Amino acid sequence: MMKHRWSYYLILFLTAVVLIFLAPLSFKSLLPSGKIDIQLVPVLAVALIAVFDWRPAGGAVVVSLAVLLLLHWLSWPDLVILLIDLIAIICLKRFQPHPSALQSRLFSITLGLSQVVGMTGVYLIIAWLYSHQLNGLVTYFGQVFPVALLSGLLYTLLTAPLINFLRWLLKLTGNFNDNFPPAANSQGSVEINLGSSKKDSHDHDDEKR
Repeated sequence: MMKHRWSYYLILFLTAVVLIFLAPLSFKSLLPSGKIDIQLVPVLAVALIAVFDWRPAGGAVVVSLAVLLLLHWLSWPDLVILLIDLIAIICLKRFQPHPSALQSRLFSITLGLSQVVGMTGVYLIIAWLYSHQLNGLVTYFGQVFPVALLSGLLYTLLTAPLINFLRWLLKLTGNFNDNFPPAANSQGSVEINLGSSKKDSHDHDDEKR
């Protein structure tokens, strides 16, 4: 595991703390079966996964979610939707381990789409468990989908700036090179042609003779 400076883990810790304390702040939308909370927790959790290394980021997210569940600041529908978002981002991170400023937009779009699909699917399942009627399900979809779409657009707008802000903090504190792989030209093998050096040596000896 690559070693990091103490400031790397301080930024990680502070981001996780902000994630916890922003959980009660949410946008609420009323539905016949209850209310939907549009929280900022997924944005911060995705930014942690996208910017930091696997182990510290995963540990910070798991601990933060455990605290939120213990404090009852995260309902089970929100938890399921958040897990769907994290699965989508983890799959993307396997192909983009250290997203650049431009690639952070791809993380934003992925989070937005997963949020729309996840929120719509979870609340339609809840509606089916309550009503067991297809007609009511279609009506409920017309109420849930605009809220899910608004949530996805909000996350799409906020995720990329937050990822780039965390990258800027890492660069400012001297953790940029630790967090991002070195340039491609610094990696790879170096080929040494011993045959040509021997040939040059023989030629040089012939010239002396």
